[in-house]
Amino acid sequence: MLTVVFTTFNGQSKIRRTLDSLVRQKIESKWELLVVNNNSTDGTVSILEEYLDKLPLKILHESRQGKNIALNSAIPHINGDLVLFTDDDVRGEDNWLANSVLVATEMKEHSIFAGHILPEWEEEPESWIINWAPLGALYALNSQSEKNIACLPGQVWGPNMLIRREVIFDNGLYFDENIGPNGTDFYPMGSETEFTKRAAEYGYSCFISDKFKVYHLISKSSLCKSWILKRGERLGIGVTMANVKKFDITKFLEYYCKSKTYSLLGMFSLIFWNKKVFWVLYKKYYYGGCLKVIKNLYK
Repeated sequence: MLTVVFTTFNGQSKIRRTLDSLVRQKIESKWELLVVNNNSTDGTVSILEEYLDKLPLKILHESRQGKNIALNSAIPHINGDLVLFTDDDVRGEDNWLANSVLVATEMKEHSIFAGHILPEWEEEPESWIINWAPLGALYALNSQSEKNIACLPGQVWGPNMLIRREVIFDNGLYFDENIGPNGTDFYPMGSETEFTKRAAEYGYSCFISDKFKVYHLISKSSLCKSWILKRGERLGIGVTMANVKKFDITKFLEYYCKSKTYSLLGMFSLIFWNKKVFWVLYKKYYYGGCLKVIKNLYK
């Protein structure tokens, strides 16, 4: 049995495309859908209720804000041998679920699977975003060169992540509730990769496949320079929180020096705008995020 899980917070503008793509699934295996309403104040719940007779859907409610808190609240309700975690802003191909089960059946030596994640742009992005920006870190998009091979835990991302049941239940693994979306515009990134890296420590291996695909909606609000740079800061915060657990003077000095260096170099952005300047600014924000975490650990 397959269990599909996603959370939603005020998702009324996007959730129908996800639910409609699930209605269109061509799958013979038994499956269930768990959707956690994470404190929505819009029409999300009403939309979900429209699909109760169209999908094997169970609506859960979690009032504590945070995607990972909501995901953890769904775990006790999982009945499947396979668990497909996704988001409320994806559109799966019609064979998405069936092929995810097929891949897990064929690749028995692996326990964690990254499905392909392709973009569905709400608005065509400027060329510098496509050519310079780290599309994986920004929008959770896979490289098309990465397919049907063993992969690292850090290459498994939230919009299309398949996990065998035992990974969670045999080891008591839950998502870190201090990482991930929390209902604000500022939060530490990397919740799924933090989870998969911990799972890998138990010996579970990962595999990336292009056989089960989703299209991830990229909103036009996320296609501006300020959003992209702040995303770099959130990534720095998330990576540091996942890997540095106590104050380290060496790390502090490293992040401080890099943050200040890239801040000074970033002044060139007032004159030039090219790939090198973009990466200087991105690293300025990234290491600024790293530094925030280290400073907080000192307190």
